[in-house]
Amino acid sequence: MTYKILCLCLGNICRSPMARAILESHLADAGLLESVSVDSAGTSAYHVGEPIDERAAMSLSQHGYASTDTARQVRAEDLRDFQLILVMDTANHADVLALGANAGLPTDHVRLFRSFDPQAGPQAEVPDPYYGTHGGFDTVLRQLERASDGVVEFVRDEIAA
Repeated sequence: MTYKILCLCLGNICRSPMARAILESHLADAGLLESVSVDSAGTSAYHVGEPIDERAAMSLSQHGYASTDTARQVRAEDLRDFQLILVMDTANHADVLALGANAGLPTDHVRLFRSFDPQAGPQAEVPDPYYGTHGGFDTVLRQLERASDGVVEFVRDEIAA
């Protein structure tokens, strides 16, 4: 059985596709990508069908990552189909909890992505760089890299259990 992870932000054009690309790379480095799949989505429908933001793609490319994600909106069935849902901020978290409550689906597998970052607190968020400068995307990239190491260890333990 494949362990499925969903990375989730607001529009699915900045943080969550960046998270997917970085996490897939870290999982591949750990030899886990054959057992794990990663997807991304947004809580809103603002950008459905659009590619990743050019600034996010540039930041990824400059650090050796690539993303070909096309934005989609999270669906209630995603709460059933994914074993781990990683949200970028507390607003995303609240949206997913509401989606689960409305659909009668569990949400105990929904976690803040940065809760896996040893340099951050359990409620730390990945800030939305959309309205900022290119430097904001690099900051997000570094935060996602740090947290991805923790996610890989968590998933390794989950698969072994």
